[in-house]
Amino acid sequence: MRTPRRNGSFRPARATLLAATALALLVPFGAGAATFVVNDLGDAHDAAPGAGGCATALAVCTLRAAIEEANASAGADTISFSVAGAIAPLTALPALTGIGGATIDGTTAPGYASTPVIELNGTGAGPGVDGLVITGGSTTVLGLAINRFGGSGISIYQSNSNRIDSCFIGTDLTGTIDRGNTSTGIGVYDGDDNVIGDAAIGRRNLISGNGSSGIAIYGASARTIVRGNFIGVN
Repeated sequence: MRTPRRNGSFRPARATLLAATALALLVPFGAGAATFVVNDLGDAHDAAPGAGGCATALAVCTLRAAIEEANASAGADTISFSVAGAIAPLTALPALTGIGGATIDGTTAPGYASTPVIELNGTGAGPGVDGLVITGGSTTVLGLAINRFGGSGISIYQSNSNRIDSCFIGTDLTGTIDRGNTSTGIGVYDGDDNVIGDAAIGRRNLISGNGSSGIAIYGASARTIVRGNFIGVN
């Protein structure tokens, strides 16, 4: 290691350390993507949103708690499942607002085989409540059955680059029994570059039994693609 020059310039090693420290300070806390694993079908809130781990007061991770943590994180987080069954929110779930986007991946639940095994049952959520609301953009929803909400199954508000596939919207887990949401199955309100459905058979949405349109697109909503879905089938 060199000694300092007479003009007081730093040793090279010290300069490198200071540069590295400055770069570290520019990276926001919590910027890395995280995975939150839902291991409980309850509806409790996260005990400390933003703490970096999904845990209610009873030290379990519910879907509500996982969304709260994802919203508090700057990364493109994933919400996966280690349980299967029905989740019955007692109030509206938090809107998905994360800046970096998020993925709710019901295909990770045990027993998933091309049809959902995670059901969001909105019977007790209250009048006019949507199943999922997306406002943050770059959000993906996979492999959920969303039914019996007082509003729409999924609403995308002024939010871009979202993807919905492999979901049953308005039916039970088998896709054969009407469990319609009161309003639209999926609504897009002034959101661009959204994709609903997929050409691959196993990734199409089944949208049926809802009180209004299966899919409704409002406003500009440029380059929004609807493809391969089964809508209003018997």
